[in-house]
Amino acid sequence: MSPAHGTGTTVGDRAEVEALRRLRTEYPDDDPSLCYLAAGKALIGHSLSAAGIAGLIKTALVVHHDTIVPQPETTPHADLGVCAAGLRFADTARPWPSGSAPRRAAVSSFGFGGTNVHVVLEERPAAPAPAGIPVRPQGAGPQLVLLSAGNPQLLDRYMGDVLDTVDVAPRPPLAALAHTLGARVPLTTRLAIVATGTDEFIQRLRRARRQLADGARGDLGDGAFAADTPLPAAQRRITFLFPGQGSQRPGMMRDLYERSTGFRATVDALGAVARREAGFDLTDLLYGEAATTRGDAEELRERLAATDVCQPLLGTVQLAATRLLADCGVTADLTLGHSLGEFAAAAAAGALTAEDTVRLLVHRGAALRQAETGLRGGMLAVQSDKETCRRLSNGIDDVWLACFNQPRQVVVSGTPRGLAAMRQACAEAGIVTVALEVSNAFHSPRLASADEAMRADLADLPVRSPVLPFVSSVNAAVCTDPERLRRLWARHASTPVHFDGAVRTAYDEGARVFLQVTGGNSLLTSVRRNLAGHDDVHVVAAAGVAPDDGHGFVRALARLAVLGAPVDPRALVPEEDRRLIDLPVARLDAQSYWVRAGRPAKQDAPAADLPPQPQPVPHQETPMDHPTNERTADPVNDAMSELLQLVQQQVSLLTHLGRALTAQPAADVGPPAPPAPAPAAEALSPTGGIDEVTDQVTDGVTDEVTDTVLARVARISAFPVSHLRDDQLLIDDLGFDSLMLTDLFTSLTRQWPRWTFDERAADRPTVGSIAAMIASDCAGTAPAAFPGQRAVHGGEAPPAPPADPPTDRSAPDASATATAPLPEEHTRIDRFPEVTAHDERIAAFARTGLPNPYFLVHEGGMTDKTVIDGRELLSFSSYNYLGMATHPRVSEAAKEAIERCGTSVSASRLLSGSRPLHLELETELAALLGCEDAITLTNGHATNVSVIGHLVGAGDLVIHDSLAHDSILQGCKLSGATRRPFPHNDAAALDAVLGQVRHQYRRVLVVIEGVYSMDGGIADLPALVEVKRRHGALLMIDEAHSIGTIGATGRGIGEHFGVDRAAVDLWSGTLSKALASCGGYVAGTRSVVQYLRYTVPGFVYSAGMTPADTAASLAALRLLRAEPQRVARLSENAALFVRLARDADIDIGDSHDTPIVPCIVGDSLRTLRLAEALFQQGISVNPILYPAVPEELARLRFFVTCDHTPDQIRQAVTALEHELRQPATAAVA
Repeated sequence: MSPAHGTGTTVGDRAEVEALRRLRTEYPDDDPSLCYLAAGKALIGHSLSAAGIAGLIKTALVVHHDTIVPQPETTPHADLGVCAAGLRFADTARPWPSGSAPRRAAVSSFGFGGTNVHVVLEERPAAPAPAGIPVRPQGAGPQLVLLSAGNPQLLDRYMGDVLDTVDVAPRPPLAALAHTLGARVPLTTRLAIVATGTDEFIQRLRRARRQLADGARGDLGDGAFAADTPLPAAQRRITFLFPGQGSQRPGMMRDLYERSTGFRATVDALGAVARREAGFDLTDLLYGEAATTRGDAEELRERLAATDVCQPLLGTVQLAATRLLADCGVTADLTLGHSLGEFAAAAAAGALTAEDTVRLLVHRGAALRQAETGLRGGMLAVQSDKETCRRLSNGIDDVWLACFNQPRQVVVSGTPRGLAAMRQACAEAGIVTVALEVSNAFHSPRLASADEAMRADLADLPVRSPVLPFVSSVNAAVCTDPERLRRLWARHASTPVHFDGAVRTAYDEGARVFLQVTGGNSLLTSVRRNLAGHDDVHVVAAAGVAPDDGHGFVRALARLAVLGAPVDPRALVPEEDRRLIDLPVARLDAQSYWVRAGRPAKQDAPAADLPPQPQPVPHQETPMDHPTNERTADPVNDAMSELLQLVQQQVSLLTHLGRALTAQPAADVGPPAPPAPAPAAEALSPTGGIDEVTDQVTDGVTDEVTDTVLARVARISAFPVSHLRDDQLLIDDLGFDSLMLTDLFTSLTRQWPRWTFDERAADRPTVGSIAAMIASDCAGTAPAAFPGQRAVHGGEAPPAPPADPPTDRSAPDASATATAPLPEEHTRIDRFPEVTAHDERIAAFARTGLPNPYFLVHEGGMTDKTVIDGRELLSFSSYNYLGMATHPRVSEAAKEAIERCGTSVSASRLLSGSRPLHLELETELAALLGCEDAITLTNGHATNVSVIGHLVGAGDLVIHDSLAHDSILQGCKLSGATRRPFPHNDAAALDAVLGQVRHQYRRVLVVIEGVYSMDGGIADLPALVEVKRRHGALLMIDEAHSIGTIGATGRGIGEHFGVDRAAVDLWSGTLSKALASCGGYVAGTRSVVQYLRYTVPGFVYSAGMTPADTAASLAALRLLRAEPQRVARLSENAALFVRLARDADIDIGDSHDTPIVPCIVGDSLRTLRLAEALFQQGISVNPILYPAVPEELARLRFFVTCDHTPDQIRQAVTALEHELRQPATAAVA
């Protein structure tokens, strides 16, 4: 087949046909079959610049469907010799028969001023006959399936297309799916799914579709990632991070070695280099029989940790992983290594060859091993800034600052005696330290002899200028000169590592995505903290610490793909499984260019009053109407001018006709009119037809409803009405959450009492769909009240409503006597829909057969242990972070307060006065927080409710973190202010929202938490303070879980970040957690606190804190100041729990540096079973289920305390890891 240009002119057609005739007769091939001619212009005309692509689209479809499509009736000129050349025009659609050669179509199509298409298309190769699926010992492993479309709505439809195609029998192999979709250029909106089989892919695709419809983006959990748009090119520059010694593990990346031929070939080749140079087999050490035998695991671990083995081993694996990433389309824009990782980073940047790198590391490892003879040293991680660390190390012999990893972490090297003295000095200062498992005092003068030994090797080493920016951690600078690199590496072993500065240099060089190539995420936490305040940074771990069948690596590719990296998942597909299959095409974000008539305008005048006939539209002169004399004759330009003029005239005509049509009454095409009605009826009926009047009334009502809905949405969302459209999705486009939806529907129900919103029947509601539902459900009824009426058009008053007929006041009110009884759901609390729904949830839980894990009776105080039903359990269920709720001094203080002041203050402190204990507590709270004054209230939850509800109101905006506590949400509701969430801990998103809406509100209050109790994350306070200042907003921080838990001495997030306390307007918190009592507090400037003391309802109208509670918190504050080691122990325990959990590959989210550690399970029933299994083993931990969190984030939540011992923490993590792997809790039955 040959789709030709088809000019329809004598010269053009003859030229095309003559060329084809000569091709067929003078250069014949072995296929004598007919060739069909076609031209798309016979169907759609000349599409100008799109003509070339139109011909290509038609031809591709012809080849794809194996069908010759008909050409409109065509009579070829006899002189063309069409038939003699074996050319034909198809008059009907007919199958395209197969022959000895593949089907081919030659496209020749000219795009006028656009793209010419001259190409031969050939059908795809036939799929090989199925010979059964080969069974590989390790399986094909997880695959990455990429889907994309032009926008989120189109992606949703495309996901449906794909599901319709693959969810049929027989289902296509997942490898073929991944290979086919991986060959396509990704569009704007992207979804990446990791799965190991087609059934699993279908299940995850369905789940992702639901999550995207609910507004989820980013990491969707369960191996799925999504983004509406990729990052701009400048914001997705990737830095490869290479960790140093200590990141090695037996069998590391074994899954990739077994699966990837490229990875395996690199490891084997570089292992051979190490074998020739050092005499041992790296491949066997990593992946041989010894690496798979658990019996000698500790011996193997020690062997791999030996410096002479570890150095070339890590370099080999890192270079192999770099090659595998490149095979998958991911390359670095910049490289950076920590300590030993510097050399693999240099090789990845092109400064060294892979073989030279491994050879160098063999020699370097031997030199370091030689330097370790004699008295060995060690290393100590100090959780403090470098200046404090220097001050503490002054006067201590044989201690050196060795690694500057992040602003508040310095690693110290030294002799055992020197490190012991340093640890003691840190403990006295309340600073946490952790001993590192290393063989010597690396990066200190004790290894200067190793540097001396390496100078000769470096002098002979072929070093080139890096082809990529390479940042050395020796001097934290970009290095391009080979000689300079040799000088830096000549002192590498004895010089401190400046990783903190190197990370900042990488950021300054444009790096925004930091990819750790091996060793899990050990470097990524430091990256986050070094770049705190930069909300455009993304961190990704290319693999987990332990082999996981390649899931971690493929998940990293999935995340990079949605960020915008050019990931090619086809490299993961085994060669024998790489075949293309028929799948739906991605949906483009298309735009219609058809000329449409305008929508008829609403008529405010009665239908009987015909408007005046429209006057002809005056002709608008254009440059085409008066061509200038200077323009020279140009046939092409003349033709284009005529075409453009014709289009303009058509548009003018359509516009004129549209206006005329909207001005005419509807044509009467019904039966003859009946006889004239009685005069009384005439007065009540307009002269137009009944249907016409009904349509006008319905349109008017719908417009009124839409206006009201828009006004309500604007009030709740903080968007001005002018920025809203009736097609916007409330959740996806306007950021509504469940409480905002409830607020909207409640206000609309008050407006239209007969309307009820069924959330189960609504599919992603929009402004327009809600207005339509109200107009439909409430047709024929007036709203309770309209907030305002539309302006009267033309200065005329609207027609008056008909007068009510006279009534007989003496007659009984029939409507009153016939009133139906009110439904029970309005008159009985136990019949409220929310109450009955709660009863149903409790009944469903009972049917699981599991014990209720809530409202358990603890028979004594809770510290590291608790007693339930006479049985002692290890407790991770209490907020008693510092163990002070059961401390004897705290208990004694409470008893003394009762003896001195009684059990209650009996009234508000405004009336009954304060006790000395109240004033002492508030003074010490203010000092702890670095504020001028503080006020205490009797209830922590009510503190936020009362203060927020009091300070802001109508005309104000409260904008809060999306993970904000219920007390913050209830305070917003009480205040009457507009409430709006911003994405969790996303200062950039907050900045963008305030940039849009700040000018609309009198006061804007930003409310965050210091530590988020559900995830254990810390708020990005410095960035949020900057946003607050930029927009003139107020900032309030709830420190319920950060006081006593973070900061060197437990003073909370202000101390943690070292911010000026005056930069925050209000500091609030509870006294029931680290401070061992019950109540809440607010701190700030003296004038603000004085104002609250006289006006805030939760203080003025509530009894003051009891003497016992007040004394307990006061004693706890003084203990905190006297025993900072409690905070240090808490920090050490939390860090141990996190490290062990991550080593066990337990999903703990982003928890770091806080005693709140979630274990994300992702299924409520499984979470319940897991909690019960741990309870039976003597461990108490709380399950958090849907709807408290999304179902896919259901979790156990561990609260670590300073009283927990390392053995208890190990016991808990071991039991948790064991139960997660059991069939009973590993999957829902």
